[in-house]
Amino acid sequence: MVTDAIPVRVRREGGLWTLTAPPGTLSRPVVRGNRVFVLVDGRPVACDRADGTVVWQSPHRVIGEQEPWQAGLTATGGHLVAPTAWTDRFSPGRATLSVLAAESGSLLWEFDPGELAEYRADRETLVVWHGREGGRPIRLTGFDLGTGRRLWEHAFGSVGTMQLVAGRAIASVRHGTLLWRRPRPSVIRPVPTGDQVLLIEGDGQHDRLLLVDGDTGAAVEG
Repeated sequence: MVTDAIPVRVRREGGLWTLTAPPGTLSRPVVRGNRVFVLVDGRPVACDRADGTVVWQSPHRVIGEQEPWQAGLTATGGHLVAPTAWTDRFSPGRATLSVLAAESGSLLWEFDPGELAEYRADRETLVVWHGREGGRPIRLTGFDLGTGRRLWEHAFGSVGTMQLVAGRAIASVRHGTLLWRRPRPSVIRPVPTGDQVLLIEGDGQHDRLLLVDGDTGAAVEG
């Protein structure tokens, strides 16, 4: 029971529903299965997808001082991941990651990465791009989503982009084992399509569109 629950109201009409909260407190919603997850004044709230009934409201405030429209949740594998601040690879900054149980809103664990650039969550694993040296984030670290156990860590001079495809990046998400490496960088963020990845390789002047196998990195012919 949350003793200081944030007041929210659900209005139902014609098979639709609307959740209303105090002005300036709602984040972008995330839909996963039969639940809709949203931050209300920084606290995760779960609603029934069918009728908007509030299933639970977490007592944990998981965001810092960013604007509500910047805040967001990632829902995957029965877990919710929320950063305390908005960051990306172009503007890394101080932020803590909170991981909660999607069924109850209970806080499972937190990680302070120092300087956070990006993170990705896929099924049972959280991959964090963090740390800094000379102002640049330099580490990729994999964690077990349920326990927070550190699975692996790799140092990089630089990371151009981070994309998970079927549980894998250029390395196995669960084990950190290198799977493949292309000889030239992609000038766009890799785009997953099924078991394959779409790239544009080149130097910005002499580029080519390329479809590669997600397991091997080999170019797909035809």
